[in-house]
Amino acid sequence: SALTDDACRYLSLAGDAARDEYQNTQALDYYRRALALLPQTNLNGHYRLHRECEKILAELGRLDERTQAIEALQILADAMGDSGNLAEVMLLKSRLVSSSGNYEKSAELAYQAKKLALEAGRNDLGIGANQCLLDAYYQQGMYREAIEHGEAGITLARKQNALQDEAFILNRLGLAFLEMKNPSTALAYFEQSLYIFRAEDNLRGIARVLANLGMIAGYQGNFNAALDYCEQSLQLAREIGSRKGE
Repeated sequence: SALTDDACRYLSLAGDAARDEYQNTQALDYYRRALALLPQTNLNGHYRLHRECEKILAELGRLDERTQAIEALQILADAMGDSGNLAEVMLLKSRLVSSSGNYEKSAELAYQAKKLALEAGRNDLGIGANQCLLDAYYQQGMYREAIEHGEAGITLARKQNALQDEAFILNRLGLAFLEMKNPSTALAYFEQSLYIFRAEDNLRGIARVLANLGMIAGYQGNFNAALDYCEQSLQLAREIGSRKGE
């Protein structure tokens, strides 16, 4: 009915508003109430709402519920037959197993996601797949492979003008070069990353890179600078930390 449609639209918009204010638990409740009212035939609507729920559950670290959300997305993606959605679900699975420490499986799923993303012409998902591959290889100590996928991700990010993605990858590449005992290259990547995060006003990103710059300063024996970077990073982390669990 028209009344149900209006309620559904309201709950979905209320969820978006709560999400944008970092009110994660409230947003999740609104999205789930919208899902309960949405007609089963509206596959796109169900997909969007389950996707929003999955993002929040990932943020909250609720693994079992996140797994269920991804399973629901897989069923919807299969029914819709959209290669972009199928690529996205494969990417979510890669991130899920990565969060459980299964980096080999994460890489395997990320390769599948990358292939599907390419078929769908979805550069945004290609960037995500390369990020997963970078992380998976980094965690396994396979730094050359990690760097290769990171550089591929940066190429796609620049093509898409995806500045936040580019900055995250630059930061991760800096860590890989640091592990390979190449602090000067690592420093160059961290500085590029910090420049973009500051331009984008991404406090969480800035905090991460400052901590890594502190690590380099410590590595080089400059302990005053290391302490200064770490204090700046901690101060920013405190500013944004209270928002995460709301």
